[in-house]
Amino acid sequence: MAESIASRINEYDFVVNTDLRLRVFDGALMRNHVNKAGVFARTIVRYSLKRIFDDAKKDAKASIVFEDEFIYKNYEDLRSVEFAAETQIFKAGAESDKMYFIEKGQVAINSEQNKHIATLGVGECFGEGALMGAATRNASAVTETDAELVIIEREMAEQELQKEHPMTWLATLLLLKQVGLMNQFRGKR
Repeated sequence: MAESIASRINEYDFVVNTDLRLRVFDGALMRNHVNKAGVFARTIVRYSLKRIFDDAKKDAKASIVFEDEFIYKNYEDLRSVEFAAETQIFKAGAESDKMYFIEKGQVAINSEQNKHIATLGVGECFGEGALMGAATRNASAVTETDAELVIIEREMAEQELQKEHPMTWLATLLLLKQVGLMNQFRGKR
C-alpha cells in the first residue's frame, strides 16, 4: 500500500502460502484521493509514509508536520498539556483513545520490550493507532525533554477522517496499520 501511494518501486517480494483472494487498488487513484483530502487525512498519510520509509534518517529536511490549518482552526477544541522531561505519557498495553501532536520538546517511542523505536520532535505526532480503534497501545511514549503536547481525541480524528472519500479513509487506515507493524518490527531488532 505505502509503495503504491508514494509511487515507489516495491522493495519486497511475497510468496503465497495459502489460497487467498486479493483486492487490487489503483495507486494513481488512491494518490488522487489522498491529494484532494483535507489537511488532517493528508497529513496523517504523509506522516505515515515518512515513518514507513524511515525518511527521517535520510533527510531531516523532509519532516512532515501537522499543518497549522488543522491545529489552529481546532485549537479551542483541543487540549494542550505540559509534561516534564522523563514523564511517561502512556505505556504499552494502556488504553488507546487519543493521539498527540508535539508543540514543544521531544518524545521517545519505545517497544513493549523497551527498545527504542523513534525520537519525535516539534510538529510530529504519535499515538495515531487510536485512529484505527486499537483498544490498547503497542508501544510506550516518554518525554525526553520538557514537552508541550496537543491532545487529539479519537472522536475528533474520526470525525475529520469521515469527511473524506472512502478510498482516502481506507488508505489512511491501512498505512496506520503498516506503521504499527513497522514499529513492532523495529522494536524487536
